[in-house]
Amino acid sequence: MTFAIYTSTLVTDSNNNILLVTEKKEVNFNKLNLPGGHLEEGESPMEWAVREAKEETGVDIELTGLIGIYLGRSNSSFHYIFSGTIVSGVPRWNPSEVLSAQWYSLDDINDLPDNAFVYIEKLHDVLEKFQTNNLIAIDQVIRDLKKIT
Repeated sequence: MTFAIYTSTLVTDSNNNILLVTEKKEVNFNKLNLPGGHLEEGESPMEWAVREAKEETGVDIELTGLIGIYLGRSNSSFHYIFSGTIVSGVPRWNPSEVLSAQWYSLDDINDLPDNAFVYIEKLHDVLEKFQTNNLIAIDQVIRDLKKIT
């Protein structure tokens, strides 16, 4: 069985607003999602999380923790989800990657219908872990990855 590996980052600002992208790909067209994408050969999960955020939103981020590793809906993919903050740049979307990128408050997210998101159940879990600071430190992730490579 072949597994796909994806990564996303919950990017927040100083007011805990969340940067979401509006998907352009047909399968999730016009749905809100965390910035992210699939692994490219030779990258660590952290490197590709940073690259995907830059490609989709135009900002440089620093990862602040691993929120979790999720099994995909079809059980044939893994999804690393990190937390991060902007270290430089102002969000502006890349039209070849996504339809838009903008900040949402938690209230904004809760006020939108569930079908506005790619996978709302996962997003709710991610937000809960982030709000309760239930994160794995990046240095621990690096140590763990070195053990298995």
